[in-house]
Amino acid sequence: MYLKKPLWSEGIENENRDSIGSSSDPNGSVVELVNSLQQQRVYREVTLALTTGLRDASAEFSFLRLRALRSILNFLNSIADSDSTIYLFNLTQSIPQLQVKRPP
Repeated sequence: MYLKKPLWSEGIENENRDSIGSSSDPNGSVVELVNSLQQQRVYREVTLALTTGLRDASAEFSFLRLRALRSILNFLNSIADSDSTIYLFNLTQSIPQLQVKRPP
Protein backbone atom coordinates (compact mmCIF):
# COMPACT_ATOMS: atom_id res chain seq x y z
CA MET A 1 0.00 0.00 0.00
CA TYR A 2 1.40 3.34 -1.03
CA LEU A 3 0.27 6.41 0.84
CA LYS A 4 -0.95 8.99 -1.64
CA LYS A 5 -1.94 12.59 -1.08
CA PRO A 6 -5.64 13.17 -1.64
CA LEU A 7 -6.52 15.18 -4.72
CA TRP A 8 -8.46 17.75 -2.71
CA SER A 9 -5.42 18.71 -0.62
CA GLU A 10 -3.42 20.16 -3.52
CA GLY A 11 -5.57 23.30 -3.77
CA ILE A 12 -5.34 23.90 -0.02
CA GLU A 13 -1.55 23.41 0.00
CA ASN A 14 -1.11 25.86 -2.89
CA GLU A 15 -3.35 28.37 -1.11
CA ASN A 16 -1.42 27.84 2.12
CA ARG A 17 1.88 28.60 0.37
CA ASP A 18 0.43 31.81 -1.04
CA SER A 19 -0.95 33.09 2.26
CA ILE A 20 1.58 31.82 4.85
CA GLY A 21 -1.23 31.34 7.41
CA SER A 22 -1.61 34.82 8.89
CA SER A 23 -4.09 35.18 11.74
CA SER A 24 -6.21 37.65 9.75
CA ASP A 25 -6.62 35.10 6.96
CA PRO A 26 -10.15 33.62 7.05
CA ASN A 27 -8.90 30.48 5.32
CA GLY A 28 -6.40 29.76 8.12
CA SER A 29 -8.95 27.71 10.04
CA VAL A 30 -9.83 25.79 6.88
CA VAL A 31 -6.18 24.97 6.33
CA GLU A 32 -5.87 23.77 9.94
CA LEU A 33 -8.95 21.59 9.52
CA VAL A 34 -7.61 20.09 6.31
CA ASN A 35 -4.24 19.39 7.94
CA SER A 36 -5.99 17.69 10.85
CA LEU A 37 -8.10 15.57 8.50
CA GLN A 38 -4.98 14.71 6.51
CA GLN A 39 -3.22 13.49 9.65
CA GLN A 40 -6.24 11.39 10.65
CA ARG A 41 -6.41 9.88 7.15
CA VAL A 42 -2.74 8.93 7.22
CA TYR A 43 -3.16 7.38 10.69
CA ARG A 44 -6.10 5.29 9.43
CA GLU A 45 -4.11 4.17 6.39
CA VAL A 46 -1.13 3.22 8.55
CA THR A 47 -3.28 1.18 10.93
CA LEU A 48 -5.21 -0.43 8.06
CA ALA A 49 -2.04 -1.43 6.22
CA LEU A 50 -0.52 -2.91 9.37
CA THR A 51 -3.70 -4.69 10.44
CA THR A 52 -4.32 -6.36 7.09
CA GLY A 53 -0.65 -7.12 6.50
CA LEU A 54 -0.12 -8.71 9.91
CA ARG A 55 -3.39 -10.65 9.69
CA ASP A 56 -2.44 -12.11 6.31
CA ALA A 57 1.16 -12.75 7.44
CA SER A 58 -0.15 -15.23 9.99
CA ALA A 59 -2.50 -16.96 7.54
CA GLU A 60 -2.42 -20.69 6.80
CA PHE A 61 -1.75 -20.35 3.09
CA SER A 62 1.72 -19.50 1.89
CA PHE A 63 0.49 -17.25 -0.93
CA LEU A 64 -1.31 -15.06 1.63
CA ARG A 65 1.78 -14.86 3.81
CA LEU A 66 3.92 -13.93 0.81
CA ARG A 67 1.42 -11.29 -0.35
CA ALA A 68 1.27 -9.85 3.18
CA LEU A 69 5.03 -9.62 3.48
CA ARG A 70 5.22 -7.84 0.13
CA SER A 71 2.52 -5.39 1.13
CA ILE A 72 4.20 -4.66 4.48
CA LEU A 73 7.51 -4.12 2.69
CA ASN A 74 5.90 -1.76 0.16
CA PHE A 75 4.17 0.06 2.98
CA LEU A 76 7.40 0.53 4.92
CA ASN A 77 9.14 1.75 1.78
CA SER A 78 6.37 4.28 1.15
CA ILE A 79 6.51 5.78 4.65
CA ALA A 80 10.30 6.09 4.70
CA ASP A 81 10.13 9.51 3.00
CA SER A 82 7.98 11.30 5.58
CA ASP A 83 9.01 12.05 9.15
CA SER A 84 5.41 12.53 10.25
CA THR A 85 4.41 9.13 8.87
CA ILE A 86 7.38 7.48 10.56
CA TYR A 87 6.23 9.09 13.81
CA LEU A 88 2.73 7.69 13.30
CA PHE A 89 4.22 4.24 12.64
CA ASN A 90 6.17 4.51 15.90
CA LEU A 91 2.95 5.40 17.71
CA THR A 92 1.20 2.34 16.29
CA GLN A 93 3.90 0.10 17.67
CA SER A 94 2.59 0.78 21.19
CA ILE A 95 -0.68 -0.99 20.19
CA PRO A 96 -0.22 -4.76 20.71
CA GLN A 97 -2.36 -5.76 17.71
CA LEU A 98 -0.27 -3.59 15.36
CA GLN A 99 3.21 -4.48 16.59
CA VAL A 100 5.57 -5.74 13.95
CA LYS A 101 7.60 -8.41 15.75
CA ARG A 102 10.52 -10.53 14.68
CA PRO A 103 9.67 -14.20 14.49
CA PRO A 104 11.28 -16.36 17.21
